Amino acid sequence: MVKGVFVWGGGHEVLIDSIEDIAGKLKTSFPETVYVRTPGAAHVGWLVHKIIGMKGKEESANAIESFMADRL
Repeated sequence: MVKGVFVWGGGHEVLIDSIEDIAGKLKTSFPETVYVRTPGAAHVGWLVHKIIGMKGKEESANAIESFMADRL
C-alpha cells in the first residue's frame, strides 16, 4: 500500500513541464500526491549542496525530509 507520492522538481529542470504533467496526472488518481517545485533549483541541487558541505539545508531537502517524517 502506498502511503504517499512525492514529486519534486527544480525550477531549472530541463524537463520541468513534464514533471508538472506527471504530478498532475498522479494527483488525479492519488489525491494525496505532494508536488513541490523549488524555484531556481536544479535536479540534484539538494545533494550537491550536502556534498560540498554548505551549511543549512536547501528548500527541497526540507520538503523531502518533511514528507518522509510525516509518513514514517
